[in-house]
Amino acid sequence: MNSYHVHLVDADRASRDGLARYLEAHGLTVTTMESAADLLRRMHRQRPDVVVMDAALPGQSGLQACRQLRGEGDRVPLILLSERNEEIDRVLGLEMGADDYVPKPFSARELLARIKVILRRTRALPPNLKPEGELRLRFAGWTLDTARRQLV
Repeated sequence: MNSYHVHLVDADRASRDGLARYLEAHGLTVTTMESAADLLRRMHRQRPDVVVMDAALPGQSGLQACRQLRGEGDRVPLILLSERNEEIDRVLGLEMGADDYVPKPFSARELLARIKVILRRTRALPPNLKPEGELRLRFAGWTLDTARRQLV
């Protein structure tokens, strides 16, 4: 998994750094951030393979950032972490566009397994479908950009 890059967003420095060390020890490249604003600024400069983000960040929440990314047509694989574990919270996170929802506390080993599953699934897409948010279908000399709803 050496080539996979994770953006890890959590306001709690100790949790963020500990989880980053674990993921890096298991072959992932990790860029840590403390806010959704940091993530949104960096998304287009340094494209991750997957985002792992706390749902309850100060300022703009992880849920709001997830909704914003999906609203912009970005389909980056995204896992939300949350202390809230009621069914309504899990459903809301998934409906906002998260690919997975992991309640806290969780084991780093389980999170790593969930990251691997998402990477396997998104990397198995046909080459003409880019999971990075630019979903484009190419056929007969045409390109259908589903994020922008354009045929060129």
